[in-house]
Formats: sequence, C-alpha cells, structure tokens
Amino acid sequence: MKRTVGLLAILLAVTGQAATEAQTQSGPVVDHTTVGGFYNLTPEQIAGAAALRVLFIDHSVGQNISEGLNCYGAESVAAAPSYCKRFDHVDPALSANPDWFQFGVQYDRSRWPYQQGGGSYWREWPGYVEELLTAQPDWDVVIMMPSYLVAPNGGWQPFEELEAAHPDITFVYATSSLPRGAEGGTAREQVMQQFNADARAYALAHGKPVLDVADILSHDYAGGACFDTRDGIPYCNTPTNCENLPDDGVDIPAICQHYTSELYGGHLGNVSGGMLRMAQAMWLLMAEIATGTPPPLTPTPTGDPVSPTSTPTLPLPPTATATPTTPATATAATPPTASPPTASPSPTAPHKFLWLPYLFRSQPTNRRG
Repeated sequence: MKRTVGLLAILLAVTGQAATEAQTQSGPVVDHTTVGGFYNLTPEQIAGAAALRVLFIDHSVGQNISEGLNCYGAESVAAAPSYCKRFDHVDPALSANPDWFQFGVQYDRSRWPYQQGGGSYWREWPGYVEELLTAQPDWDVVIMMPSYLVAPNGGWQPFEELEAAHPDITFVYATSSLPRGAEGGTAREQVMQQFNADARAYALAHGKPVLDVADILSHDYAGGACFDTRDGIPYCNTPTNCENLPDDGVDIPAICQHYTSELYGGHLGNVSGGMLRMAQAMWLLMAEIATGTPPPLTPTPTGDPVSPTSTPTLPLPPTATATPTTPATATAATPPTASPPTASPSPTAPHKFLWLPYLFRSQPTNRRG
C-alpha cells in the first residue's frame, strides 16, 4: 500500500483559507460529486445552456471532449457515430452501460465551438485568448482547459486582467485532465497536482465557476478514487501490450481506466465513457451558468441505471444491482450556430483547473486506476 503523498499537507494549507472565504461567494462547481445532476436537467435548463455562446479551448483531450459533445447531439445512441459507442473495455469490469448515456437533438452544442489551444505554457494563455476575443468578441462563456503537460502557473494577475477587460464574459476555471502516469516517476504529476490545487484555491476564493476535470476523471462511475500506474499492479490493454511499474510508495490521482484504454496517457476516445462523462459535466455547468439554478442532486446510487422508467442516478459500474433510469426527454429550440475564432492555433499548448474532494482520502479505493 502506498503512503499518502507528502505534498498533501501543503495543498491543504494552500486551499484551506480559500475554501473558508468561498463560503460567502460561491460559483457553480461541477466535480465527481455533482456531475450526476446532469440527469435532472430540465428542458428549460438544457435550452438555456444551448443558447449560450461558449468558446472552449484545450488540446488533444479537449478534442476528445468536443467529440463527446457531438455524440450527445445525435438523435440516439444507435444513430451516433461508432466512436460514441465504445462501451466495452478490454477489462469487462471497467466497461460502461450504454443506458448511462442518453443522446438527443436537444443537446445542441453548435454555439460551443472547440478551439485548439495555442502557446506552450499555461501562463501564456491569457495573451492567446485575448487575441481570439479580439478576432471574435461575441462570447458568453470562455473555458480554458489545461492539459496534463501543463507547465507551472506564473501567477493569476494575467487572468485577472483578461477577465477585467471582458466583464460581460463568464470565465470558467478548469483543472487539468490527467494521465494514468508517466513511466519516469512522479515529478511531472506532482507539478500538475500543485497546479490543480492552486487553481481550485483561487477559483473557490473568488467564487469562479469550476469545471473539475481532474476530479471527475480520477473517480470511476461509482465515485471510487483512481491512482497512478506506479503501484506494482500489472495491466494490459492487449495480450502483448502491458505495464507493470514498481510501487513507488506515492499515490497520485490519475484518470480511471474506465475512461481510457491507454497504458500511460489520458486520452478519452477509446473507450467512450470518459468523453461522454465530460460532455455531461459541460452541459451541467453551462445549464447552471445559463439559468443560475442547479438541478436537484441525485443521491449516490447503489445500483445500475438501466430502467428507462425510474428516476436516473449517477452511473455505476455494470456489476452493480439496483435500477435507476434515463432522464426525461427534453426539447429545446435549435439556436443559431457560431463560428469559432479564426486565429491560427499552435500545435502545442496546455489546459485548466478545479476543486478538492479527492484530497481528503485516507486510503486508495481503486488501485487499478
């Protein structure tokens, strides 16, 4: 069993005061404990979210999330492209139930164009985003997501100046997407975790909307925490392609294998569950921003949401046994499309920030993550 990361005490000290201050000024926060609220969105909330003009900026994982948003706009799961329906994992215990993902034309993301990020370092993004906003200023929401290749942040002043220059735009703070773990050690992941902790603390202290990508992807469908590959446990995604890194004694949150079949990376395209779960999170957060009202929270489920006739709940693994349901079909007017900014993207750039439930664990609950 690994020991708890020594960095934890530092992270808690950094975030503790911010969490206290945030009690009086809170923005909507979507993490693994709240993403199940997606199933309770009303038709009015879905329509309000679809009407927002959202500029969504990221790198390769962001492209995966964008594909997940496209999937949700299909008329049905059956009518969706094949990449939307990769529910079977190489390890059957990690597979998803198709009934957890109900697609429909009401999930129209045509006003949410995806923009490939530019710049090599996160601290360079405010200037890059300013160029995009100058080229096309008509946005309601801007979401900048850093990747797990993100460099240390150079301070929040450039972001504050960006927001001050565009008071009519809601800027969403997102944590970094996560890899399963680098072969070479923990250093890069610890930098990434510090960045995420700093971003959460800043967003909570200032009442910013938060999309906790890291927290969502580091918890499985049932809410169990997942940790990095350096655990001494073998894993193969084909009979001849395996990893079995020695246990380094440190637990670092990592993307659950439920959401990716990669040995070390964190892309969401194969299997589909990760990009679809993040698409749910995007719809939930945009609905809260559009209407100012969160949907009722669904209690943590104890079973498999299969039945289309009962109240839907947060998805659980296919081995579970209870019976929640699909959400009610919503209808929304189709809003006009928006063109993405025309700035030339750079092939390399990072992503964004979030909050802190997984920091308060004592023992790992999913060593295969």
